[in-house]
Amino acid sequence: MRQIKDSEGLRKHVQLWESESTEDAPIGYILSLEGADSIVTVRHLERSWEQGLRAVGPAHYGPGTYAQGTDATGGLGQRGRELLAEMRRLNIILDATHLCDDSFWEALDHFDGPIWRATRIAER
Repeated sequence: MRQIKDSEGLRKHVQLWESESTEDAPIGYILSLEGADSIVTVRHLERSWEQGLRAVGPAHYGPGTYAQGTDATGGLGQRGRELLAEMRRLNIILDATHLCDDSFWEALDHFDGPIWRATRIAER
């Protein structure tokens, strides 16, 4: 496995996989955190970034420290907005996948950095 930390690393990894010989090529991954409750304070986020963290979902399921997740209601609050500001400073991707609607829309109002949101495609 190979950790991808920046666009240059991603470009090189894609080139490797586009080559004809990928049988022994490592799998690339981007380190992501679903549910930011383990980030004790916003200041701890930079330490995680230095270790390779590149995407953060502020919440996962239910109420969280920084946002409200799946099956919850409510916005981000001050701590969530502070987290988003630090994520923007570090250019960390906002994983909006598990944010409840209220937190999702508030996050979009306060975050102008990179965002991803996974969706599930139902089988027919």
